[in-house]
This record gives sequence, C-alpha cells and structure tokens, in this order.
Amino acid sequence: MVFRNKLLEACCIWIAAIVSAQARIFNDQQVEFFQREGYIKVSGLMDESFVGGLAEAATYTIKTSPKFHFYFSVSQSGILFGSTAAKDKHQNETATVSAQAFRQAALYSQFPQAVAELLKLDPGKHNLRVLRDVFMAKSVEDPESCDWHVDDLGLWPQSFLPAAEGIDGVNVWIALDDMPAAFQGSMALSSRSHTASWRHRAYLALGQNRSQDGGRSKEDVIRKILDHRQKNSSSSANKDKKPQKAKYPTCDIRITDPEVTEKLDAAQVVLDLKRGDVIFATRRLFHRTMPVTEAGLEFYRKQGQEHLSRYSIRYVPGSAKLPQGWSVEWSILEDAANAGRSLDAVVEHGEKMFYPQVWPAFDTSFEPRLKGMEVALPSLAQRAQEEYMATIFGATAEQQVSPSK
Repeated sequence: MVFRNKLLEACCIWIAAIVSAQARIFNDQQVEFFQREGYIKVSGLMDESFVGGLAEAATYTIKTSPKFHFYFSVSQSGILFGSTAAKDKHQNETATVSAQAFRQAALYSQFPQAVAELLKLDPGKHNLRVLRDVFMAKSVEDPESCDWHVDDLGLWPQSFLPAAEGIDGVNVWIALDDMPAAFQGSMALSSRSHTASWRHRAYLALGQNRSQDGGRSKEDVIRKILDHRQKNSSSSANKDKKPQKAKYPTCDIRITDPEVTEKLDAAQVVLDLKRGDVIFATRRLFHRTMPVTEAGLEFYRKQGQEHLSRYSIRYVPGSAKLPQGWSVEWSILEDAANAGRSLDAVVEHGEKMFYPQVWPAFDTSFEPRLKGMEVALPSLAQRAQEEYMATIFGATAEQQVSPSK
C-alpha cells in the first residue's frame, strides 16, 4: 500500500507540472542536432519523485515477470496497458498501480510534445500515437548483447516504408538506473547512421529491405532464419568460437557484414546516463545493447545491483501503417484485416485502443476503451509470445510449408 500511495502521489504531482508547462522543450539548435546526429540526450525532463515511482514500478515488474533469457532478463511489451504476469487479486492491484506509472510516462508526459518538436510536426496536419512500449531489464552478469541494428518488425511493428510525408517515428528511451558510460550496460548509438550513404547495405545485412513494406509470409520468415543460421555456423567470424545458440539476423551484423560494422563502430557514441535521463533517437538510427564491463561488474556486485532497467516508448504518426504478411502484432492477432492499415484506421475500425493518440491532443476515448485492452491483453500477449518464440527462435526445417500447399 505504501508503494501504491507513493506512486499515485508522484503521478499527480508530475501531471500537474506537465499540464502547466506549455513552453517549447527544444530550441532550434537542439532540433538541428537531433536531425543531424539522429539522437539527443535530455536530463531533468521528469520530476525526480516520478522517476522514483517509475524505478519502483520497474523493481516490481522484474520481480513478477517471467524471465526472458534473450539479451534481457525481463522484456514486457504493452506495459502501459497493464501487467500480463499478475496471478492473484493482490498482484493485480499492485500491477495496476505499477502500470499507471508507465502509462503516465507514455501518455501524459512531455514526451509527445518533445517528439513533435524534433520531427517538426504540424498540429494541423499530423498526430502522434504510441506504437509500442516496452520495459526491459538487463542482468549485469549477462555477456550477451544484440549488435548494431535497427528494430525489426517484431519490436517496431510498422511498415519499413515511412509514414505520410516521409516522417519517421522516434524511440524515447528512459534510463531507470544510473548507467555510467565507463561501465556500459546501456545502449550505444551510431551517430548519423540514419542518413549514411551505406545505410541500405547495413539494413540488408540485417535482412531488412527498407525500400519495401518488409512484411513476409511465415514460411519465408522461417526460411530466412534457417539460411542465416547455416551461414552463421560456417562464418569465419564464428569458426574459432565455442558452439553457441543461433541468433536472429537482426543482431548479427558483425557476422553478416564485418565491413559495414566497422563503419558503425567508428561512429559509436556511449552516453553517460543518470536515472531519469532520456534518449530521443530516430527510428532508423543504428544502436546496440552493451554488456557490462569487468569494472562495471565489480561495481554493481558491490552495490548488490542485479539489473539495469530501461523503458522504451515508440511514437509514430497516426498515418504510419502496420506491415503486411505474418505478424504477432496484437491488433493483427485480434483482427487480421488490420495488416496494412494505418494506426488511425485501426483505432477507427476497432473497439480497443491499441494505439493511443497523444498529440496534438490526447484521445479522451482511451480510458473508456482501456478496460477492453486489460481484459484482452493477457491472452493476446501469451499468444504473441508463444508464436514469436516458436517461429523466430524455434524455427526448424519441418516448419517450412510450401506456398503451393
């Protein structure tokens, strides 16, 4: 109950502060920096009491979530809608309060206004919706990391083609623990990679043709994964290593294209992050997860700290379209006709609020439609998780089905 009261109080204080804050967040130089470099770091954008509430919500989520075991110990998508891991009435109540912290950050904060400024959106022509939010906690002991990549359709379920007028989305990445650059464990960025002349070569190395929608049939997805695993096992970059679990192409650019990886490495930026610091990064900026250094391991062990937590919110224009083809996106699992639709159209045609509008005005129908999401979420999330893990990480030759069958 202490956690509940403290968190609700922090939420109320922060909401009051942001509602009254109408001033512009970024100046022209900062917007220019973002568009040129592909990212910008901001400190002090959230009230410290609310940051503390988010950190407590993160601790609760780590304790109650099933372990993920693939680069992150915990990975919970759609957490603003509520927890999918609560098992009893008490957990449900606490999970609801925990979800409110993430919900306040994603929906009612200054983040949507900040993203609109960075993208130079016109409130008379454009809107912003939350495409996806995800809480992630990385074990400080985990040496595995996803190498340079741009999020694929699993984590950023949007057509590879830009939304109307060529507008891309923005990832708002919030540090919920201190992550000193010297200790790593956070997210590295490859500056200006979103506009580099070689970017399409790098996309192709990830198995992403970003001149097309990107959607594929399930059979093609499995075929691509198996082909990648075969090449990976025979790669000269991997021949001297001990046997390891095959990875997904999104995380293996160092194997598939060492030359372009050198270009990404050359532009690497590792930011010194304090709890509550925020990174705004354009959708197409290459980034990678970083394992904790030996010095960092020693430091965190002395502190008794087991995880480094972060919360990511992906904002996109409502005109952005969902991909065609096989997908475990919740709205498509709910209604297959949503494949290829814009987020605006999905919300217009459906009863559930999968993609809340947050700018230029908040969609007031969200709260009434939230109950439907809370009821549907557990089964949709489980179905999506099982399908994704079985297809992406459990792909076998037997799963390949000829399109003619």
